[in-house]
Amino acid sequence: MRTLELWTDSFHEGEWFMHNIKKLCGASSCHYIHNFIPSYTVELDPANNIEMIVYGSYKSWENIPSKINTLLEMGKPDIILYERESDEIILAIEETAAVPTGNQALQRCERIFGSAYLKIPFIYLLPEYGLHKDGNVRRASIWPTLLGLKLSLQFQVPSISLLYSDIDNPEDYSKGTGLDMLFQYTYYLIKQHLGVMDKSEYQKLTALTTDIITEMCAFVISQFDKIIRFFPDLLRFKKKAFAILLAHRILDKESKDVDITIDKFLLWPLTKDRGIPAEFKDVSLGAINNNDFLLAIDDCVRKNKGYVLSQGVGTRPQSKKDISGWFKIQSAFSKQLNLPYKKPSADLKKTDKGNYHITTSKNITYLIDALEDIDNAYAAAFPQHGLSLNKLLINTAALPVFLYICNSLKPRRMFGDPFTGQFAAFANIFCYSGTYRKIRNAIIYLPYQSAGCFYDKDKKLTRNKGTAIYSLLADIVICNDGYVVSFQDKGKLYGKENTL
Repeated sequence: MRTLELWTDSFHEGEWFMHNIKKLCGASSCHYIHNFIPSYTVELDPANNIEMIVYGSYKSWENIPSKINTLLEMGKPDIILYERESDEIILAIEETAAVPTGNQALQRCERIFGSAYLKIPFIYLLPEYGLHKDGNVRRASIWPTLLGLKLSLQFQVPSISLLYSDIDNPEDYSKGTGLDMLFQYTYYLIKQHLGVMDKSEYQKLTALTTDIITEMCAFVISQFDKIIRFFPDLLRFKKKAFAILLAHRILDKESKDVDITIDKFLLWPLTKDRGIPAEFKDVSLGAINNNDFLLAIDDCVRKNKGYVLSQGVGTRPQSKKDISGWFKIQSAFSKQLNLPYKKPSADLKKTDKGNYHITTSKNITYLIDALEDIDNAYAAAFPQHGLSLNKLLINTAALPVFLYICNSLKPRRMFGDPFTGQFAAFANIFCYSGTYRKIRNAIIYLPYQSAGCFYDKDKKLTRNKGTAIYSLLADIVICNDGYVVSFQDKGKLYGKENTL
């Protein structure tokens, strides 16, 4: 009898998984190892029994497999299904009851990317509709679904989003297809991994994969215009042939019968290219708090040298006490590297309640046609460094740019949720082709974060899920006062002092 291990964020999630997977199996029983570790014997089919041991709370175990630790470095899924005998992760699952909208829409996307990058199947179960704190019903964002589709194509591994609930029953597991599809798909993946799947079951897995991809595409088609102004691959998403192609690519990794157009999947064009309607230029530019670098980037958009996809960004005013404390900590991080820390030259905008806006640009994502324009904006805003971004990115200087802005002032906040997930999703969707060919530079701008936040007391690059993701997807990070951390150069710091 083969043994599978269910590694979970808590024992509760392990029990939830077993409650649902047992519905697809035959007889089952449970006993407790050392009186607290659940061990289930499950009849997978009449000829095959398996043991499933639940390990709750990842950090509580000395015997955690190294492959699981590697995955956790890029984000912590709720559930990881693993077999020790083959040393293989069969599946990772993320489940949420909170409808992903606004800034929270992408907060789990770093673990979606991390799983696909490591060739691990991933399922994200989320509500299609949910109740916002304002009492209104909100529908989920398209970004996790778009990311999953692109990752599935790039890495030939299932990275799927499954939706539950409906508009009349928000956040209700019993509505929609998501929950049933999750465990049906998991059941087939277990049988496939164990080598006990017959031909008819493989055909059912193929059909189920095709249906899931079709539903993912249909969701994007119905929702994209509520979130972004322009979508470059609409016709492909409407074709059943694409769902069939992607299912084939996921399930038959040895197949050479590949559509050569997949490299062009979901490519975001340059401003000068055909396909962007004229009304797309009518966007909300400007800043809540002025910033010389970002004002120059806005000018690029006005001059048709780039564009933004969505309309505006939220702002969460902070108290004077918090802001003062965060500035003090940021200054201390800079001091560790003997760097200056520059506070905003003008007063932050104050609200009627006495708090302060820290948001700079009204947009957090820009697609700019040429690195040269970013370089010019940087040189004008931070002349003291004498740096050329073109030279720092010499190997990719000919590529256009995706610019991501994180306005957080709280020290090292950009390494956590939702910012790491936002960047992971956007960087993959905008900067890589359907075959994972690099097509844009990815630049992060952190107006308030000291470059010192990236280094430990030994002046080595700090290790966390943020730097793990940045090492794979970011080219450079522009920090407070224009100091640059280059991830093309293994985290080397650039600035007038040349300290690292």
